[in-house]
Amino acid sequence: MTESPIQASQNPAEQSEGTEEAAAEPRSESRRRPRRGATFGVALLTALALTALGYPLAWWWQAVTPRVEIVSRGEGGWATAERYPDQFVAADLTFALTGAVAGLLAAVIVWHRLRRYRGVLMLFGLAAGCLGNQIVSWHWGVTQFNSFWEAVRAAPAGWHLWRPPTVKLAEIDGPGAWDALSSGRYTEVFSHLELGVVAVMAFVAVFVYTGMSGWSRYAGLRPAD
Repeated sequence: MTESPIQASQNPAEQSEGTEEAAAEPRSESRRRPRRGATFGVALLTALALTALGYPLAWWWQAVTPRVEIVSRGEGGWATAERYPDQFVAADLTFALTGAVAGLLAAVIVWHRLRRYRGVLMLFGLAAGCLGNQIVSWHWGVTQFNSFWEAVRAAPAGWHLWRPPTVKLAEIDGPGAWDALSSGRYTEVFSHLELGVVAVMAFVAVFVYTGMSGWSRYAGLRPAD
Protein backbone atom coordinates (compact mmCIF):
# COMPACT_ATOMS: atom_id res chain seq x y z
CA MET A 1 0.00 0.00 0.00
CA THR A 2 1.42 3.36 -1.03
CA GLU A 3 1.85 6.22 1.40
CA SER A 4 -0.41 9.22 0.90
CA PRO A 5 1.17 12.61 0.14
CA ILE A 6 -0.32 14.07 3.32
CA GLN A 7 1.30 11.39 5.47
CA ALA A 8 4.59 11.80 3.67
CA SER A 9 4.58 15.53 4.27
CA GLN A 10 3.96 15.02 7.99
CA ASN A 11 6.73 12.48 8.52
CA PRO A 12 9.68 14.93 8.20
CA ALA A 13 8.12 17.25 10.79
CA GLU A 14 7.52 14.38 13.19
CA GLN A 15 11.06 13.17 12.70
CA SER A 16 12.46 16.65 13.37
CA GLU A 17 10.38 16.96 16.53
CA GLY A 18 11.63 13.58 17.74
CA THR A 19 15.20 14.63 17.02
CA GLU A 20 14.77 17.86 18.96
CA GLU A 21 13.29 16.00 21.95
CA ALA A 22 16.13 13.48 21.88
CA ALA A 23 18.67 16.29 21.76
CA ALA A 24 16.95 18.16 24.57
CA GLU A 25 17.11 15.18 26.94
CA PRO A 26 20.94 15.10 27.20
CA ARG A 27 21.02 18.88 27.59
CA SER A 28 18.47 18.81 30.43
CA GLU A 29 20.29 15.86 31.97
CA SER A 30 23.59 17.73 31.83
CA ARG A 31 21.95 20.71 33.53
CA ARG A 32 20.78 18.49 36.38
CA ARG A 33 24.18 16.90 36.89
CA PRO A 34 26.71 19.40 38.28
CA ARG A 35 30.24 19.32 37.00
CA ARG A 36 33.09 18.05 39.14
CA GLY A 37 34.45 21.57 39.59
CA ALA A 38 31.10 22.78 40.90
CA THR A 39 30.88 19.82 43.27
CA PHE A 40 34.38 20.55 44.54
CA GLY A 41 33.46 24.19 45.13
CA VAL A 42 30.31 23.29 47.05
CA ALA A 43 32.23 20.74 49.13
CA LEU A 44 34.87 23.35 49.94
CA LEU A 45 32.24 25.91 50.96
CA THR A 46 30.56 23.26 53.10
CA ALA A 47 33.84 22.54 54.88
CA LEU A 48 34.46 26.24 55.50
CA ALA A 49 30.92 26.82 56.77
CA LEU A 50 31.12 23.88 59.17
CA THR A 51 34.51 25.08 60.42
CA ALA A 52 33.12 28.57 61.08
CA LEU A 53 30.27 27.03 63.07
CA GLY A 54 32.89 25.84 65.53
CA TYR A 55 32.74 29.22 67.30
CA PRO A 56 29.04 29.12 68.26
CA LEU A 57 29.41 25.44 69.09
CA ALA A 58 32.34 26.27 71.37
CA TRP A 59 30.24 28.92 73.07
CA TRP A 60 27.47 26.38 73.62
CA TRP A 61 29.93 23.84 75.04
CA GLN A 62 31.39 26.42 77.41
CA ALA A 63 27.89 27.50 78.53
CA VAL A 64 26.40 24.07 79.31
CA THR A 65 29.46 22.37 80.84
CA PRO A 66 29.71 22.52 84.66
CA ARG A 67 32.77 24.41 85.88
CA VAL A 68 35.23 23.47 88.60
CA GLU A 69 35.30 25.87 91.55
CA ILE A 70 38.83 27.01 92.36
CA VAL A 71 39.93 28.81 95.54
CA SER A 72 42.95 31.07 95.22
CA ARG A 73 45.65 30.78 97.87
CA GLY A 74 47.59 33.80 96.68
CA GLU A 75 50.84 34.04 94.72
CA GLY A 76 49.55 31.66 92.07
CA GLY A 77 48.54 28.93 94.49
CA TRP A 78 45.11 27.34 94.25
CA ALA A 79 42.94 24.47 95.44
CA THR A 80 39.62 22.98 94.37
CA ALA A 81 36.58 23.70 96.52
CA GLU A 82 35.61 20.02 96.32
CA ARG A 83 38.04 17.21 97.01
CA TYR A 84 37.28 15.15 93.90
CA PRO A 85 35.25 17.29 91.46
CA ASP A 86 33.65 15.38 88.62
CA GLN A 87 33.54 18.44 86.37
CA PHE A 88 36.95 17.49 84.97
CA VAL A 89 35.39 14.46 83.26
CA ALA A 90 32.18 16.32 82.39
CA ALA A 91 34.07 18.66 80.07
CA ASP A 92 35.25 15.85 77.77
CA LEU A 93 31.91 14.04 77.96
CA THR A 94 29.94 17.17 77.06
CA PHE A 95 32.36 17.94 74.22
CA ALA A 96 31.96 14.43 72.79
CA LEU A 97 28.15 14.44 73.07
CA THR A 98 27.91 17.91 71.51
CA GLY A 99 30.13 16.80 68.64
CA ALA A 100 28.12 13.62 68.10
CA VAL A 101 24.81 15.49 67.85
CA ALA A 102 26.35 18.17 65.63
CA GLY A 103 27.87 15.52 63.35
CA LEU A 104 24.52 13.75 63.01
CA LEU A 105 22.73 16.98 62.11
CA ALA A 106 25.47 18.03 59.70
CA ALA A 107 25.34 14.73 57.81
CA VAL A 108 21.53 14.74 57.51
CA ILE A 109 21.39 18.39 56.38
CA VAL A 110 24.18 17.98 53.82
CA TRP A 111 22.64 14.78 52.48
CA HIS A 112 19.18 16.28 51.95
CA ARG A 113 19.91 19.92 51.14
CA LEU A 114 22.87 19.26 48.84
CA ARG A 115 21.49 16.18 47.12
CA ARG A 116 22.72 17.30 43.69
CA TYR A 117 26.32 17.20 44.93
CA ARG A 118 26.31 13.86 46.74
CA GLY A 119 29.42 11.75 46.44
CA VAL A 120 32.98 11.29 47.59
CA LEU A 121 33.95 14.96 47.29
CA MET A 122 31.07 16.02 49.50
CA LEU A 123 31.95 13.28 51.98
CA PHE A 124 35.50 14.64 52.25
CA GLY A 125 34.17 18.19 52.60
CA LEU A 126 31.82 17.06 55.37
CA ALA A 127 34.58 15.22 57.22
CA ALA A 128 37.06 18.09 56.89
CA GLY A 129 34.48 20.64 58.00
CA CYS A 130 33.45 18.63 61.05
CA LEU A 131 37.07 18.10 62.04
CA GLY A 132 37.81 21.80 61.57
CA ASN A 133 34.71 22.63 63.61
CA GLN A 134 35.92 20.63 66.58
CA ILE A 135 39.47 21.92 66.33
CA VAL A 136 38.09 25.46 66.52
CA SER A 137 36.02 24.53 69.57
CA TRP A 138 39.00 22.81 71.17
CA HIS A 139 41.25 25.81 70.53
CA TRP A 140 38.62 28.14 71.98
CA GLY A 141 38.64 26.05 75.14
CA VAL A 142 42.43 26.20 75.34
CA THR A 143 42.34 30.00 74.99
CA GLN A 144 39.76 30.35 77.75
CA PHE A 145 41.70 27.92 79.93
CA ASN A 146 44.96 29.87 79.61
CA SER A 147 43.21 33.17 80.32
CA PHE A 148 41.68 31.64 83.44
CA TRP A 149 45.04 30.67 84.94
CA GLU A 150 46.34 34.16 84.33
CA ALA A 151 43.43 35.40 86.42
CA VAL A 152 44.21 32.82 89.11
CA ARG A 153 47.81 34.01 89.38
CA ALA A 154 46.62 37.59 89.79
CA ALA A 155 43.80 36.81 92.25
CA PRO A 156 44.28 37.49 95.98
CA ALA A 157 44.03 34.67 98.51
CA GLY A 158 40.51 33.53 99.31
CA TRP A 159 38.96 34.42 95.98
CA HIS A 160 36.69 31.84 94.32
CA LEU A 161 37.01 31.35 90.59
CA TRP A 162 35.33 28.90 88.23
CA ARG A 163 37.62 27.05 85.87
CA PRO A 164 36.32 26.90 82.27
CA PRO A 165 36.03 23.48 80.62
CA THR A 166 38.88 22.18 78.53
CA VAL A 167 39.41 18.95 76.61
CA LYS A 168 41.79 16.53 78.30
CA LEU A 169 41.41 13.58 75.92
CA ALA A 170 43.12 15.36 73.03
CA GLU A 171 46.58 16.71 72.32
CA ILE A 172 47.06 18.71 69.12
CA ASP A 173 50.46 20.22 68.44
CA GLY A 174 50.45 21.59 64.90
CA PRO A 175 54.00 23.04 64.93
CA GLY A 176 55.36 19.81 66.39
CA ALA A 177 53.61 17.74 63.73
CA TRP A 178 54.93 19.99 60.96
CA ASP A 179 58.46 19.81 62.36
CA ALA A 180 58.33 16.02 62.43
CA LEU A 181 56.94 15.92 58.89
CA SER A 182 59.50 18.33 57.46
CA SER A 183 62.32 16.45 59.21
CA GLY A 184 61.28 13.11 57.73
CA ARG A 185 60.20 11.65 61.08
CA TYR A 186 56.88 10.49 59.71
CA THR A 187 56.15 8.05 62.50
CA GLU A 188 56.16 10.90 65.02
CA VAL A 189 53.61 13.03 63.18
CA PHE A 190 50.57 11.32 64.66
CA SER A 191 52.01 11.49 68.16
CA HIS A 192 51.51 15.26 67.90
CA LEU A 193 47.97 14.86 66.54
CA GLU A 194 46.14 12.86 69.20
CA LEU A 195 42.61 13.93 68.32
CA GLY A 196 40.67 11.88 70.85
CA VAL A 197 37.18 13.33 71.39
CA VAL A 198 37.93 16.04 68.81
CA ALA A 199 37.32 13.44 66.08
CA VAL A 200 33.86 12.41 67.35
CA MET A 201 31.90 14.86 65.20
CA ALA A 202 33.70 13.88 61.99
CA PHE A 203 33.37 10.17 62.79
CA VAL A 204 29.62 10.41 63.38
CA ALA A 205 29.07 12.57 60.29
CA VAL A 206 30.98 10.18 58.02
CA PHE A 207 29.22 7.16 59.51
CA VAL A 208 25.74 8.66 59.01
CA TYR A 209 26.51 9.99 55.51
CA THR A 210 27.90 6.68 54.26
CA GLY A 211 25.01 4.85 55.91
CA MET A 212 22.48 6.94 54.01
CA SER A 213 24.51 6.39 50.84
CA GLY A 214 24.19 2.65 51.30
CA TRP A 215 20.41 2.91 51.58
CA SER A 216 20.01 5.38 48.71
CA ARG A 217 17.59 4.33 45.97
CA TYR A 218 19.70 6.07 43.32
CA ALA A 219 22.63 4.21 41.81
CA GLY A 220 24.68 7.41 41.56
CA LEU A 221 23.34 8.78 44.89
CA ARG A 222 21.98 11.85 43.09
CA PRO A 223 18.36 12.08 41.90
CA ALA A 224 19.54 13.22 38.44
CA ASP A 225 21.70 10.12 37.90
